[in-house]
Amino acid sequence: MVDRTPGARKRELDKAVHGVLLVGGALSAILLLAAVALSIVERRPLSDVALSPAHAWRSLLSAHPGGLASLGLILLILTPVVRVLGSVVVFFHEGDHRYAAVTLVVLALMVASFLLGHG
Repeated sequence: MVDRTPGARKRELDKAVHGVLLVGGALSAILLLAAVALSIVERRPLSDVALSPAHAWRSLLSAHPGGLASLGLILLILTPVVRVLGSVVVFFHEGDHRYAAVTLVVLALMVASFLLGHG
């Protein structure tokens, strides 16, 4: 029998949030450490400016350590966004429209800050 009490649902949501943050943080750390290691081994400097996602991808395909570092940072930045998006889905699924609406506002603010932010 599945426990569907509010306390059990909160624990499930907390576990899912924890998993998203843990995996996102771990993968970004792996990418960043790989970038540093590649930079040291190949004696190629890491970029001191942030790369756009498209440029980071091209750098990664050309085996430049800056591409790994940039993708690691992009993943680190996107991890909380994925967490908020997941919360929206869970709140809608549970019928908790008030929290879903508040979380959608938070998501909209996060996306707007990425789109409007300058360098």
